Order: sequence, then C-alpha cells, then structure tokens
Amino acid sequence: MVASPIACLKAEDAPAPAAAAAPAAPAAPKDPTLEQRVSDVEAYINNGSRTPDVASKVAGSGPGHNAWMMTSAALVLFMTLPGLALFYGGLVRR
Repeated sequence: MVASPIACLKAEDAPAPAAAAAPAAPAAPKDPTLEQRVSDVEAYINNGSRTPDVASKVAGSGPGHNAWMMTSAALVLFMTLPGLALFYGGLVRR
C-alpha cells in the first residue's frame, strides 16, 4: 500500500500562519470650521437645512419643525379643556 502525499501531511508540518494585520482605525472626522459652525447656528435659528459640506445623517429640515411642535402642543392643550370642563362640571351638584 503506497501512501499518497496528501495522507502524509500533518498539522505540525504546516507553516505558521502569518500574524493578522490590525485593522486600520477609521479616520476621525474633521472638526468643523468656525464658518461651518456659524452657518449651522444660523440654519438652526432660521429652521433651515444644514450646509451640504458638513457630514450629517439628516439631509435637511425634517418633521420636527418648531411650528409643527407648537401646533401639536396647542392641539393637546385644546383637547384637555373640554375634558376638564366635563370633569369639574360633573363634580358640581345641585
């Protein structure tokens, strides 16, 4: 019986694996310049979108506009007034 060359290979005969290179750390994002920071503040105050050269996951003004938040708060307050009137009206007895 003739042994094939593959059958003669052992784990000890294998070359040592090369050390894996450490993954490169992602580059830290650049700090925004003063002009970019000022334009961000202006966009925030004017309820506009940010400048396109700033990395952001938000493309522009989203559903959280100040006007909609104020409208929602007003609707909730107006919704509670009839409830309070009915509640306190039910407490009054003749």
